[in-house]
Amino acid sequence: MIPGKRYLFFFAAGFLLIIAAGYSTYLSIAGEEDIWSAITRYRRDNFYEIPGKWMNDQGDFISLSSFRGKKTVVSLVYLDCSASCPLIIQHLKRLDKDTDHKSNSYRFVVILLEDLTENPAIMAEYKKRYSIDGERWSILTSDYSTLDRLTGSYRIFYQVKENLNFQFVHTNMIAFVDEEGNIKREIRNLSQFNSKKIAEWMNNEF
Repeated sequence: MIPGKRYLFFFAAGFLLIIAAGYSTYLSIAGEEDIWSAITRYRRDNFYEIPGKWMNDQGDFISLSSFRGKKTVVSLVYLDCSASCPLIIQHLKRLDKDTDHKSNSYRFVVILLEDLTENPAIMAEYKKRYSIDGERWSILTSDYSTLDRLTGSYRIFYQVKENLNFQFVHTNMIAFVDEEGNIKREIRNLSQFNSKKIAEWMNNEF
């Protein structure tokens, strides 16, 4: 392939991928069937067994296996996204309010799709920004190779923030992981999120 045509090919392919991902994000927010839904049927890795070290908002490194034995609600967001990510956090906070606090059996894990391991104070600021508090919440970050393993396992599209012309284009997902690390339910169309019904399911069936 002629070099000039090769560059044009990769540019066109990247442009089409951005358009497809952006359209999928739009459909996810609007509540339509998005183009990522078909691939969610595939077998995914056990969440607690995905390798890698994760830094929490206290600056400590942990593994996902540390959440084993608890029911975990997992979401993946960007630090500064102003579109769907704040909506995801709002949904989780409503769930935190509506679910049973007596058993202390749930954890809410927010994974930031950025490598912030050099500055964990940013995660603490993130919790203050969204008034996230309580022992049930954890904010995590990791290096990009670990993020790639997680997102690849669960068919989640995201972009590395250092890329030129960066836009907050990513797959929306809220996953409900049981005590053994298996995803029992997931939501990718955010407009289908009903806090009261999901909280009832969590309290009685999850």
